[in-house]
Amino acid sequence: MKRILFVILFGLLVGTATSFGQTYLPGPFEQFANSFSVWLLCSFLVGYKIAGYKWAAVSGALVQLMALAGYYTTSQVRFDSGFAATSYTLMWFVGGLTAGPAIALAGVICRRRKDKYYWAAAGCMTLLFFLEAVWMFEALQYTAKGFCFVGAGILFAVIATAHRMLGSEQS
Repeated sequence: MKRILFVILFGLLVGTATSFGQTYLPGPFEQFANSFSVWLLCSFLVGYKIAGYKWAAVSGALVQLMALAGYYTTSQVRFDSGFAATSYTLMWFVGGLTAGPAIALAGVICRRRKDKYYWAAAGCMTLLFFLEAVWMFEALQYTAKGFCFVGAGILFAVIATAHRMLGSEQS
């Protein structure tokens, strides 16, 4: 029960932070508030925290759905914008239900495995940041925002490498 409550509250917090981040983050960093890779990082972290494959998959989807609910609820309160069932809403919903569990499983693998699967799982999250950078560069022509996502991908890879190296010294 504690796990589910944690996931629900974390998801709602992510959605609320997204609404405020879109308003208050400076310059190219505001794109992090409207980023699928950042939301999926939340599924990865939940998977890492939960550490069981079945619960992680369920939690990965649930945190995405709660983030969506938190975002639209906060936007309604802040702007009286109402919920609009648009193609973007559908994209976030379907993306969360499909990618959320997969990335949460990558989080579990990073917690439990210290072999080649660790690197593959960590690489999935890194790749998501790089793919979002390509989207920024090519589709949207947002150069500065694209470089922010390149930096996020590199930062995640560095943290994952340090985590793996420190973890193997403790073994």
